[in-house]
Amino acid sequence: MTRPLIIFGTAEMAQLARYYFENDSDHKVVAFTADDTHVDSDQFDGLPVVPFSKIRERYPAEEVDMHVALS
Repeated sequence: MTRPLIIFGTAEMAQLARYYFENDSDHKVVAFTADDTHVDSDQFDGLPVVPFSKIRERYPAEEVDMHVALS
């Protein structure tokens, strides 16, 4: 079974990555993350945005996968 997915990024490329993961794979995107200094909202594209420094607290690495959506 596919683990939940977190996307690193909060811009157009991250939104596009979410679209492809959710429509062309078994992945379910559960959140976005970005460097703390780049988090200016608690949501993006309808999902939570978790500052990268806090991502392990909410989503342990053993339970999720991460995709870096940067261009």
